[in-house]
Amino acid sequence: MSSFTLSESMFFRENRLPIKVLLRDPEIPFSLHSHDFYELVVVVSGKGTHLLANDSRHLQEGMVFFIKPGTAHGYADINNLVLYNVLIG
Repeated sequence: MSSFTLSESMFFRENRLPIKVLLRDPEIPFSLHSHDFYELVVVVSGKGTHLLANDSRHLQEGMVFFIKPGTAHGYADINNLVLYNVLIG
């Protein structure tokens, strides 16, 4: 599975406050990728697996986690998974 980097310029159009909130409804399987920005993830409903380069974690409603820039991650085994992604530049 290949890896790629998402850039701040893909999400942040304004210079005043580099924050973007995305509702992922539904979240889809997403291969390993990294960012050059921070991401706060809030699991609203459903289940899935959060993939990391050397680990994986079961996801369920109510979980919240933080991803630092450069951390490769992705999603698999999706079952009605709904997330909020708060992207912070």
